[in-house]
Amino acid sequence: MKGAEIDGNRVYTEFSRSTYHSNSLFVGNLSSRTSELSLVRTFYGASSASIIRKQTGESKGFGFVTFNSFEAAKAVADVMNGVKMDGNKLYIEPEKNYSSDTLLVENLSLETSETSLQRAFDGAIDVTIICKSENGESKKTAFIQYGSIEAAMLAISAMKGLELDGKKVHMCFASPLKRL
Repeated sequence: MKGAEIDGNRVYTEFSRSTYHSNSLFVGNLSSRTSELSLVRTFYGASSASIIRKQTGESKGFGFVTFNSFEAAKAVADVMNGVKMDGNKLYIEPEKNYSSDTLLVENLSLETSETSLQRAFDGAIDVTIICKSENGESKKTAFIQYGSIEAAMLAISAMKGLELDGKKVHMCFASPLKRL
């Protein structure tokens, strides 16, 4: 499906392994009218949802829906992929889940600092906010590194649903390719 067109939008994706590793689904091609609440209501059995937004608050057109188990996520993904929601045909794939000692944290507030991240992610050995311009403007994304994969796994399970500086953040394990 690399480079496929869905309702006039070009969709690029990388496929993960053939089995589901995570209880979260990536949901792409979201309408600007779609809300977190409507995602939870539409995806039967979902425990939470987050839509990734621009600084203006406008949806970037994708988000994540979380379930209590990977079995539930897989069952819903198989049924919901390609279904129309708010006029857009949804693209769904399992959230990529890597074994890593580093977490990728997205959808941060512009007010979030490395100091506030260090406080929130107790035990982290390194915290890095990614900047997208020379003036230091935040990309609203950070890497949180722990001393071991086990410590990172404990942190991500304990911190699911975290709201930081007024924004619900999304967390996943960072892949070695994302941590250049």
